[in-house]
Amino acid sequence: MIHPLPPDYRRVSQPFGARPDYYKQWHLDGHEGIDLSCPVGTPVRAAHDGLVQRLYSPDTYGVWLQVWGDEVMTAYAHLSAVTVTSGQRVTAGTPIALSGNTGNSTGPHLHFGVCPLPRDVLNGYKGWENPAPYLQGGTMTKLAAGVQIWSAATEDHLKRALYPALKCLTGVDPVEIRDKVLPAYDRAGRPRPFIWPRKWTDDITADLVAQGAAGAKRWRDAVIADYAHWRNILGCDTVELDNETICWSDDDAKRHNEFEAELICLLGGDGFSSIALNASVAWPKLEHWRHYRETLERAQYLGKHEYGWPANNAEGQDLRYFDWHVLRFRRDCQVIRDLGYRLPRLIITEVGWEGALVGIGHRGFRMLGDQGQYLDWLKWYDGEIQGDPRVAYASIFETGAQEKWHEMDAVGSAIDGGLADYVRDSYVAGTPPVDTALDAERKQLDAMLAIYPATKKACLERGYHWGGEAYSIGDRYARCWAWKPSASRYVRLWLDSRTWKVVREEVLSGPQTL
Repeated sequence: MIHPLPPDYRRVSQPFGARPDYYKQWHLDGHEGIDLSCPVGTPVRAAHDGLVQRLYSPDTYGVWLQVWGDEVMTAYAHLSAVTVTSGQRVTAGTPIALSGNTGNSTGPHLHFGVCPLPRDVLNGYKGWENPAPYLQGGTMTKLAAGVQIWSAATEDHLKRALYPALKCLTGVDPVEIRDKVLPAYDRAGRPRPFIWPRKWTDDITADLVAQGAAGAKRWRDAVIADYAHWRNILGCDTVELDNETICWSDDDAKRHNEFEAELICLLGGDGFSSIALNASVAWPKLEHWRHYRETLERAQYLGKHEYGWPANNAEGQDLRYFDWHVLRFRRDCQVIRDLGYRLPRLIITEVGWEGALVGIGHRGFRMLGDQGQYLDWLKWYDGEIQGDPRVAYASIFETGAQEKWHEMDAVGSAIDGGLADYVRDSYVAGTPPVDTALDAERKQLDAMLAIYPATKKACLERGYHWGGEAYSIGDRYARCWAWKPSASRYVRLWLDSRTWKVVREEVLSGPQTL
């Protein structure tokens, strides 16, 4: 996602979540976007591809518009003029408006909001999320570092590469990151990276997951001191949960969901956002996603692992183009959407080459005669996810590895310099990312917008207050959220897309924040 304003006008005058007391009057936990200080008439660009919807709200946003993308909607508010029309398709970087000072505004600025789809209306911000991780100041690559151990070579690699995100095991000293790596970002004029820690708990996790929700408290107690330390040093408020839990049966998946959902709540009470699941290659089983509804509703991020190998798999297809191990998240996303469940934004918490997929054990790219193949593979994978708004980052396994994983460590390998150069040089402020969204995704967006007016009309005719958006679920149903006055509650509605009768109504649980 690119920045909507020119480089000279990117100072944040009010961050996401600010002034919670003031925003209570709109039933929000705080400021639902970011305010960017700029003179009236500053050109505003679309942050991503999508369809335009022009709006006017004199008491709040003033003149504003939304851009509806495949997996995200963005808002641009307090405008002085809009230069596109409703229903117009725009691409990332298209001029769409001029900034202004309309609506409830105390000075010229652009209010910019990001809302992942489907919309989580009960997250305290009516579905809006912090735009900062989506923008990253123009960073194009989504490759992140994955650090197990600290060394002088690891430090040197990180300072040369300037990754947009860093994943670190908690055995790494966060002071090293703060005092030695982050100043390199400042000197280069780069945004500081998104950082998240992972505590190694593989020795206790299986037993605790088997206990379901009861085991979540013990897992939280085992990690909280380390995660609090990382937050104290680096301000990290996003953390990884358990790693590669394998569920063979429906009952296993149900217990895992209970464990994850409870753990997300416990860590949320400690002020942490969660990267849930961190599922191994080919897991969960596609048929098991139906058991993870509560986890998907509560998690801030969904963690997945993806590994390939430069040989053919059992089906005789190159893993790079066979979406069972690599790019399998696309299958997962489609299953989750078909279920009608919320889809959190994804972080690929491990990506790389893994010999275990072809039965030769934990072997990595260093065993190859031409290690450059792996760098080409990483560039290919990065290209696949750059234009996909569902994916925030993909953490390379590894960039600073324990001896056991030496063959997978980019640091000190033949590709060390090439990888650092690629990551560093991919940063071009203001350049739109490559759009690699699937044709099927675009068709789904078109279908969603096509049913928007009909779904709204059907809601109003049936006595509901329209919630403001609609989603197609296959060809048969439309789904939306609405207020049901007769019951004084918010509901999700499933409507037959031919008769427009309500075929299912589900109460939205949790605090009512709309």
